[in-house]
Amino acid sequence: MYQQRVAIRYTDGTEREAVLTQWSMGQFAQWATRQGLTVDTSNPGLMGVVMLRYQAYCEQHRDPTVARPAFDKWDLTVAEVDPLGVDEPVDPTRTAASEG
Repeated sequence: MYQQRVAIRYTDGTEREAVLTQWSMGQFAQWATRQGLTVDTSNPGLMGVVMLRYQAYCEQHRDPTVARPAFDKWDLTVAEVDPLGVDEPVDPTRTAASEG
């Protein structure tokens, strides 16, 4: 599993945290394809910044019962999206360590 915690800092000074997931990574891939963009995942360059921002946008607007603003409008309200540490991929088959 992939998860990355990020801080979203808005231009009005507010800050929120989000956890980016495989779901939002897939949402970015679909969006980039619709935009005609190609992203080299081994060397994304500045597209890595766009990917972080788009994933944060998706995670902030994941509730299907609430209208989602256009990404371009939301993006104008965001000063930066910063990773909070490096979260390691989780091995879903790994068992918990036993005591002793």
